[in-house]
Amino acid sequence: MIRSYRDKRTEAFENGESVRSFPDFSRQAGKRLEILDEAKLTDHPIALPGNRFEAPSGDRAGQFSICIN
Repeated sequence: MIRSYRDKRTEAFENGESVRSFPDFSRQAGKRLEILDEAKLTDHPIALPGNRFEAPSGDRAGQFSICIN
């Protein structure tokens, strides 16, 4: 489940706003965000290596990220 967004553009996109830098991959981004939002555990299928699901370190420890571009 998505609790917060580090990038304001991604949050705006998820809230249905048009984001200029996302038009080339908006369909894929929407699909990935939907899957990520539905994920409840880190062993969910979103955690497959091809999705680049990872746990950042440092000040982002305890959070997870996914690359969509």
